[in-house]
Amino acid sequence: MAFAAEHGARLRALVVADSLVGLELPLAARDRMDIAERATAALSQVERVLGARARRDHPERVALYQQIASFNSVALRTLKGAPRRVTLQGLEDSGLPILFIVGQDDVLFPPQAVRATHEQLTHSTYAEIEGAGHSAHFEKPDAFNQVLIDWLDRLALPR
Repeated sequence: MAFAAEHGARLRALVVADSLVGLELPLAARDRMDIAERATAALSQVERVLGARARRDHPERVALYQQIASFNSVALRTLKGAPRRVTLQGLEDSGLPILFIVGQDDVLFPPQAVRATHEQLTHSTYAEIEGAGHSAHFEKPDAFNQVLIDWLDRLALPR
């Protein structure tokens, strides 16, 4: 998001998937994120990133996710430094079309927080992936990809 805000002319569009990291949030989103942080603090990695349906219905995806995650030696909480802060006005001024995609059951970046952020940006679109948690791209790849393809087609951007 920082690159998009600072160098929007070098991009055609921005997709923000299951995240608001580094963005200065509107009050409604900030309040919802504070609640989510407290509610997820004691959850395991898998409980935070995969929705309940994926964990219940697709144990093979849970196992695959755990194997992939085992290669990560650094997590968001253990990163050194801090992401550059981006203001909503900075994103707005970029003029970029922005797509916010979020899983309906995302406990880390709840849809209410993502939607409240989207509503502050005139060039943004909001999409919720039904039955997905924080890793919507992994849990519901066909639905995720279809949202992305449809959005790119509406913008007449190459995919």
